[in-house]
Amino acid sequence: MIILNDFNVKRESIKLPNGCNLTLFKRSNTPVYMMFSLIIGSRFDPVGKEGLAHFFEHMLVAGTKNFSTKDLLAGYLEDLGGSVGASTDVDILKIRLSLGDPKDIESGVYLLSEILFNSLFDDNTIENERKAILRELESSNANPAKTIYEVKRRLFYQDTEVGRSTLGTVESINNINKSDLLDYFNNKITASLSDITISGDLDINEIKPLFEKYLSLEEGIKPLFEDKLPIIRNKLTDFEYFDNESMETLLGFRTENILHEDTKALDVLTSILTGGRTGLLIKKLRYEKGLVYSVRSRNESSFNFGSTYISCPISKDKIQEVLDTICLELRRISEKGPTLEELQLVKNRILKSINIRMQTSEAWVWFHYYENLFFPEEIWTIEDYLSSIEKTSAEDIKRVAEKYFTNDNWYLAFAGPVDESFIDNIKVSL
Repeated sequence: MIILNDFNVKRESIKLPNGCNLTLFKRSNTPVYMMFSLIIGSRFDPVGKEGLAHFFEHMLVAGTKNFSTKDLLAGYLEDLGGSVGASTDVDILKIRLSLGDPKDIESGVYLLSEILFNSLFDDNTIENERKAILRELESSNANPAKTIYEVKRRLFYQDTEVGRSTLGTVESINNINKSDLLDYFNNKITASLSDITISGDLDINEIKPLFEKYLSLEEGIKPLFEDKLPIIRNKLTDFEYFDNESMETLLGFRTENILHEDTKALDVLTSILTGGRTGLLIKKLRYEKGLVYSVRSRNESSFNFGSTYISCPISKDKIQEVLDTICLELRRISEKGPTLEELQLVKNRILKSINIRMQTSEAWVWFHYYENLFFPEEIWTIEDYLSSIEKTSAEDIKRVAEKYFTNDNWYLAFAGPVDESFIDNIKVSL
């Protein structure tokens, strides 16, 4: 089995005095990539102010007391061959920093402290960022390839906090005021909600004092979460209309959280379906029938929910044929499982390509930060991931396909030239 030593990587983890976990993946002769993650995602936005976490993220990197504009903030690290950025998803707000030379680590930690403690929330910057976010929303809503995932979220996770948009709406963005943003700034940046994951040629005993010096976070209280997000199926289909020739179609299923025993088998299954040029659905839909140019699948998992989906852009008149082909292949796997050749090819592709995938410091951080934040006591690493892939059997794949790919668990989303009457005539036969 592949272990960390095979990558010449050493994992070290400590808890800072304020309770924040700091994990280092030490890699000799490599640059630095650092992620500060906070449990401040869109699912926690107040009703009527959807998009608040994303707005807050914009403000954190819009300027600070010592770097009054976004370009001055970014330029501080760019001058060191690095970069700074931020993003928000359903669970987490992330601040990312890179450095070309590990010797500049103090500059990176200092800039992180500027962002977390000295960001500006002046009226002019707030209104400028509000305009930028509205343009971002406008751009996203005009793109079927992006909109399909908004439709998917509100359909799969209907009537739950996860089903709401990360960007928000024009109305909710305009409802967010300075007081809302300052409340996040003053009360949400706490050690109990955060994690620091770093990779590079660093020593944890040398960087620990830097974080103690610059990141004097309040300890705070970690919120309690539902063990499992409810599964609600009041609607089985949903869509956004676009006057296009082609359309985005997405068929999916609710599954389990990231630590569930089925999750890795579902990861392997999606790779069997659409991984590389040998994916079963790629061969069936593109190479054999010429129905699509591309097809994607993914198993996504959070700390208390999950879903597996298949999506592709197709012409309106081919939708039923594409869905029938997908369902036929899913039924085949549910009834018989993958062939040993299909399974072994995917295992080989995952296990033997891992050295390519994990070449960068950035990759090591992105691979581990989520579990580090939500499950620090698990000490989960790529070793555990690779071990679970190796142990996945054809029977495991058959079992999860039979369990989740069912007629009482599917959802179907569209972004394109469709209406209710068209969708009513579409059949999903599992």
